[in-house]
Amino acid sequence: MRGALADTRPLGVPAYRRLWTANIVTVIGAQLTVVAVPAQIYAITGSSFYVGLTGVFGLVPLIIFGLYGGALADVMDRRQLLMITTIGLIAMSALFWAQAEFGWSNVWVILLIFAAQQAFFAVNQPTRSALLPRIIPGELLPAANSLNMTVMQAGAIAGPLVGGALIPVLGYSALYLIDTLCLFATLWAVVKLPPLPPWRRWAGPDCVPCSKDSPTCAGTPCC
Repeated sequence: MRGALADTRPLGVPAYRRLWTANIVTVIGAQLTVVAVPAQIYAITGSSFYVGLTGVFGLVPLIIFGLYGGALADVMDRRQLLMITTIGLIAMSALFWAQAEFGWSNVWVILLIFAAQQAFFAVNQPTRSALLPRIIPGELLPAANSLNMTVMQAGAIAGPLVGGALIPVLGYSALYLIDTLCLFATLWAVVKLPPLPPWRRWAGPDCVPCSKDSPTCAGTPCC
């Protein structure tokens, strides 16, 4: 039976369990925004061309900042980087809420906020993946990645369905507010993580090798 069901052993690791549980909430919230942004743009402009621009404004930051996301995760404390990008995502979702709540109704404002949101997302996602080997044993990595993909796929299906049903009932600002509040679940899970500095630091010819079990080398300069 175990071979026919999902391997849930990674959920026995508290840090991973908090991140995974928070991700369930935030993925749904993010998908609400994915539905609300093009729907609001079409409501403002009545033009499918402007709706298509959301793809351009989303793709370009993903490509540019995605190239640096993994590199930053290798040289920065991954917990700190994840906190910065999560706070950035919260700020962008709050701006989405503000523009809808106060009736700014400017398509270019929405597109620029969307571009900034995708830039934070492009750094956040590789950082989230890169920290997994630091918080769970290596033999559980395949199962952990599988559980993450399950949440992402389920959110991609359920989120737009829920968002499309809620727009006529609650309006755009409510959906953006839900996304903003959901992101605080991820921020809480990240705050609970231990510091995750880089495994290796260059300190010149006199440094000593580091290992993942002792990334600071007990105070000795690492390479």
